[in-house]
Amino acid sequence: ERKQREREYKQIFNSVNDAITIFDPDTGEIVDVNETYYEVLGYDDLETIRELGIEGLSASDEGYSGERGKELIEEVSRTGEPKTVNWCGETRDGEAIWLEATLAPAVIGGKDRVLSIQRDVTERRELEQTYRDIFENVSDGLLIHDPLTGEILAANEQYCELTGYEREELLDSSIRPIMPDDPEYTYEDVLTKIEQAREEGPQLFEFKGKRKDGEVFISEVHLRTIEIRGNERVLASVRDITER
Repeated sequence: ERKQREREYKQIFNSVNDAITIFDPDTGEIVDVNETYYEVLGYDDLETIRELGIEGLSASDEGYSGERGKELIEEVSRTGEPKTVNWCGETRDGEAIWLEATLAPAVIGGKDRVLSIQRDVTERRELEQTYRDIFENVSDGLLIHDPLTGEILAANEQYCELTGYEREELLDSSIRPIMPDDPEYTYEDVLTKIEQAREEGPQLFEFKGKRKDGEVFISEVHLRTIEIRGNERVLASVRDITER
C-alpha cells in the first residue's frame, strides 16, 4: 500500500504543469524536483541542481539570493503559512526567467519539507512592462478607476502634470479635489458617466477641472471599460483643451 502511494505521488509530482522543488527546511537544500522543473530551468540531472542550490539557480541581484531563499523556506516552515513571491531565476543557458513561487509546508515520507510550486510568468511580466511603458508615455493624461466606486487606482505622469498633483495624492482617492466650484460639474455626474461607460459603451464629453493651484482647465474625457489582471476597470483618457 505504501509503495502504491509512492507511485501515485510520483505520477502526480511529475505530471503537473508547474515546476516543483522540495526543500529541506533545516538546511535550505534541494531534496528533489519534478520533470517540469527540469524543462523550465533547462537542466537534466538532479545532482547538478542540488550542487547549484538556490544561489546558483537564482539571479544574484535585486534580492534573489540563496540567503533570501533560505530565509523564506525557514519562515514558511516555522509559521506553517504558505507564502507567494516573485523570483528571478537563471536557466542553464544563462537566461533570466521570472517565476511566481508559492512555498508551503508539507510532510513527505514522514519528514518535514517545504514545497516550492513555481510558474513561469516571464511573458506576463514583459506584457505588464509594455503596458506600463505605454501608460506612462502617451501624450494624454490617463486614470484607471474602480468601476463601482470611482476610486482612482492608477494615474500616469501626464495626468499629474495636468493637474499639479503628485501621484501619491491621487491614488486610492476620488477626483473630488479636482472638481471645480461649479454646480454644472458634480461628482455624482462623474459616477454616472463611469456607470454609462460600463453599461452603454465608451463615453466622450468635456469636463471642467481645477488644478492643485486653483487654476481651472477644460478637458476632453474619453471613458471606456478595460480588463486588467482579470478585473473590470474604467480607463479615463484626459486631454487638455483649454486653449482650444
